[in-house]
This record gives sequence, C-alpha cells and structure tokens, in this order.
Amino acid sequence: MSKKKALNERLGNLFETLIAAFSLLVFAVLSIVSLIQTCHIDIDYSRDNHEHVSFLSDNILLNILILLILVALAVLLMRVRVKRRTARWVGAIAIAVSAAIGVWWVLASKALPVADSNSIITVAQQLAQGKTGALTKNTYFYVFPFQTGYLLYAEGFFRLFGTDAITLFQLSNVLLVCAAYIGVLKLSVILFEDARVELLTAVLLGLCIQPVLLSTFLYGTIPGMTLSIWSIYFTAKAMKQKRLVQLVPAAVLIALAALMKKNFLIVLIAEIIMLLIYALRNKKAVTLAFAALMAALTFLLPTLVQKQYESRADTSFGKGTPQMAWLVTGFRESSLCAGWFGSYTTSVLRDNDMDYDKTLAQNKADLKEQLTMFASRPAYFASFMYKKITSQWNEPAYQCIWSSAVGKRSGEISDLVTSLGKGEAGETLNAYFNQIMQFVYVSLTIGLAVLCFQKNERSEGRMIVPLILFGAALYHALFEAKAQYAIIYVPMMLPYAAFGIKRLHDRLTRKLFSKKSDGTEQPDAIATQN
Repeated sequence: MSKKKALNERLGNLFETLIAAFSLLVFAVLSIVSLIQTCHIDIDYSRDNHEHVSFLSDNILLNILILLILVALAVLLMRVRVKRRTARWVGAIAIAVSAAIGVWWVLASKALPVADSNSIITVAQQLAQGKTGALTKNTYFYVFPFQTGYLLYAEGFFRLFGTDAITLFQLSNVLLVCAAYIGVLKLSVILFEDARVELLTAVLLGLCIQPVLLSTFLYGTIPGMTLSIWSIYFTAKAMKQKRLVQLVPAAVLIALAALMKKNFLIVLIAEIIMLLIYALRNKKAVTLAFAALMAALTFLLPTLVQKQYESRADTSFGKGTPQMAWLVTGFRESSLCAGWFGSYTTSVLRDNDMDYDKTLAQNKADLKEQLTMFASRPAYFASFMYKKITSQWNEPAYQCIWSSAVGKRSGEISDLVTSLGKGEAGETLNAYFNQIMQFVYVSLTIGLAVLCFQKNERSEGRMIVPLILFGAALYHALFEAKAQYAIIYVPMMLPYAAFGIKRLHDRLTRKLFSKKSDGTEQPDAIATQN
C-alpha cells in the first residue's frame, strides 16, 4: 500500500470513528435519560395551548426490568436458526400489520388538515380546480416558498383523484410508510448481510407503529422519509457493490425528498460526505461527479418548482423567511417548550414589510440578543438545551397521535379514538411506546459502540445512518424544535438496533457458551443466509 493510500485510509478511518463516537455519545445519553424521564404532549393543557410538553419522572427500576426482559428476548431470538426467506416472511407480516393499523387509524380518526398542512392542502385543492388565484390569496407562500414542493405533490394527487380525496390522500401515506419499511429491510440486508439482523429489524418495524399513525398528517414528512430511505439504500448499495450507476436513482430520490421537506438535506449531506470518503479511499474520481449530481438536483428542483408556480400566479414569492428565523426560534422560550414554535417564523417577515434583507438583519440582532443572554446565564442555558433536546427525542410517540387529535374531524369518532388522543388508551399507548423506544435506543447505542471501537465493522455504507443521526441531533438542537421532527429517523435506527443485539448475543455466546474442543458449532453460524 502506497503512503498516499495509507494516509487516505487513516483519514477515512479517523472520520468514521468520530462519526460513530459522536452518535454513540448522543444516544448513550438519550438512553440513560429515557430510563429516568419521559416527555409527554399535553393536548388539553389550556384553551390556547394544545402542544405543551411535560417532563414526567419514570419508575427507573421498572424501566430497567422491562428493558432487561426485552433485551433477553431479543438475544434469545438471535439463537433461532433462521433463513433469509423466513426473515422476509416476518417482514411481510410486520408490514401487513402496520398497513392494517394505518388504514384503520385513517378511517377511524377522520382527521382533517390543520395549520400548515391545511394551508397547503386548501391551495392544492383550489389549484386542481383551476383557481390559480389561490396562490396569492394570502401571504403564506411569500413567507414559506419552500412549501411549493409539497404543494406540487398535493396538487398532482388532487388532479388525479379529485379534490375531495382527503382520506385517500391519507391512505396513500400508509402505502408510503409500507414502502419505507421495505426499504429499511432491504437496507438491513445490504448493510449487515445477516438473516438475524433482518429478522429483528422486521420485528421492530412491526412494533414501532408511530410512523404509520402519522399517516393522517398531510405534509412532506412521510413522502420525504420514504424517498430518503430508498436513497440511502441505493447509495449504500452503490458503494458496497462498486456500481456507482446506482447513485443516479439515489440522487433523484434524495432531491425529491428534500423537495418535500427541507430537513432531508441532512440525509443529502451525510450521503455526500460518505461518498467523498469512498472516493478518497478508492481513488474513484467519478464518485465526485455523482455527489455533485446529488447536490445539483436537490438545489435545482425547488427553484424550478417555485418558478413554475410564480409563472402561473404572475408573481414572485421571493426568498421567503430567512433560515436564520428558525435558528432564532430554536433559542427562544415558548409556551410549548424550550426552542419550540412560538410564531416568530410566521410573523417576522410580515413585520418587516416582506423585506428579506430587513428580516435577516432582525434575525441576526435577535439571535445575538439571545446568545448574549445565554452567555450570562450558563446554568439556564444548560437547562434550556436539556429540555429542548429531550422534548424531541424522548417523546416516544413523536406526536403521531397528537397530529390527529388536535384538529377538526370529518365526522363522529368512536370512544376508543377519543381516548387514544386524550384518555387512558392514549396513556397506555404512550407507555408502550416508551418501553419500545428505550429498547431501541439502548440497542442502537450498543450497535454504535461496535462501530466506534471495531474498525472492521465499519464501511462507508454503514456509516451513512450514524452520520444522519448525529447531524439530525445537532440540527434539531440548534433550530426550531418539535418531537414530530424526530419520527423520520426511527425506521433508520432499527437495523442498527438489531445489529447491536446481534453483536451482544455473539459476545455473550462466546463468553457463556464457548466452543468446546469436540468441534461444536460456532455461535456466528447459527443464522443461515439462504
């Protein structure tokens, strides 16, 4: 190996170690916090506040006991002889169950769009009816022009299926979640090549039903999640198989994901960084061209979509609210929780006469004021950041029920649906989510620890998701907070949680049931790959 190649390899290993270490630190802390405390969204906190976050103390001993039981059951599952065909069948069953739950919830909850969702859906319906004046009826798209991406998707749906197809649109979200789950299962295969990992990933997908319960929420969240997961799959597959042409669908998918919701730029950045490391190690300059294609498509599509809407409305939406406004919000107190929505992003551009430059200047002044205050009160700043971070990642339902419970309904709902939103059934469901996510976080932490300390377990493809998770934790720690923002990362975590349990099983097996000199079967040979 040449000195230059050896240096490139060391640099790649160092960066991957740092990625694993930072993401490990984040989820180790979250794992500990989840055993001690749980965040809860108070829908009926007050007449004007339906999104207040409470911090509830947990029964630590009970949490640890249930966690140990779940880990023991998962480790025992690793002892089962399983073929890949069996894992696929379990995956199919998990997806079918999730789909059934999603369809039931959409039909039973009868939820209607609210807030931003309602603003976009209403305009999309009117555009589908040929009423282009809807684009300029109010200032919504002047304030948030990036929403034209999801507007295009919604308008297309209503043109195909009719403007009254709200329920059908929500059911299409159920299909998208199922497609995301298929992508997660395929990702687990390409990354870990172990039927046990695929099997436990399938089981966890069936247990973590939060994403499918979010199907009533008509926004860019679910379409973007599905598109980004499949982009990760093609990116990881391209690097593993050294067939870089597969980066073309990866580029298209991540560009569409970011068009649906800007938060998916986190995925784009992670993919590009790992592609750069791949190019550095393998001296594949063409990889840089594909990375550039990803970036170009992602930043070009929103511009084209906005331009076509501006052309139809004979207006210019401009740049909208500066991104810094969400950063300012992220460092402000709110009646909901530290760093959560507080109307700043919706009003600051209007307050500055729709002038982008004036708004940006105010954003900078407001941010400086907040940071100066925090600098003089470090204890308060630490408390603020703790509440902000944990309110997003330690709210185990991720507002999946909340999004249906706070808005209007299209008809009468059952007592069960009412209780899931605001009653005992909801408390029971939250308790279930709490235990499941504690298990996922702890198992994920084990998997990240393996990636951190064992160089041979790392690869460019495997490190995409850990980098996404660290990037997401950092981004959402800085910008406007909301528990719902974290839900898109839950499916991505599951293969790594399953990998963590698999490695825990193998380590325990080697220690407790070490191979005897008579030639008994090695622990790692238990799960076949056929």
